[in-house]
Amino acid sequence: MVLLISSTYSVPIGYKVPPFPSLYWPAGSSERLYEVSSLYYTYDIWRFTVLWTIILFCCFHFIAGMWASLVKRDFKNGLIIMFLYIGIAGIEAIVSGTIVGLIITGVYRAGLCSVSTWIPLVWAVVQILWMVFTSYSMMNVFL
Repeated sequence: MVLLISSTYSVPIGYKVPPFPSLYWPAGSSERLYEVSSLYYTYDIWRFTVLWTIILFCCFHFIAGMWASLVKRDFKNGLIIMFLYIGIAGIEAIVSGTIVGLIITGVYRAGLCSVSTWIPLVWAVVQILWMVFTSYSMMNVFL
């Protein structure tokens, strides 16, 4: 008995890349919208992952920068610190979002599956939580 496994990665006919967030809920009247909110191409998966990662990293670093500027009580140096935090967040987000986006692409391609637009958001949340959790281990070094 010969088992034939298709190794082609099929993209539906007439597929269009959904607009950026495209976070449709699978229940209710938007079931059709949920079905068409899948990602198939590497560039699209990478782009969604990097954009979500940039958004979350910049928000969290903005809050940390605001806190640092309020503690410093010097407006000029506080703004410098805040913009430095946001700049570092952008660089971190591009690097980690690229790595995670390519890993997501590889895993889903290995399983011959499409990627829901929720997956890049979930992995961006995982990255920000990992960054927050690992930052607490460094607190005893600074204190």
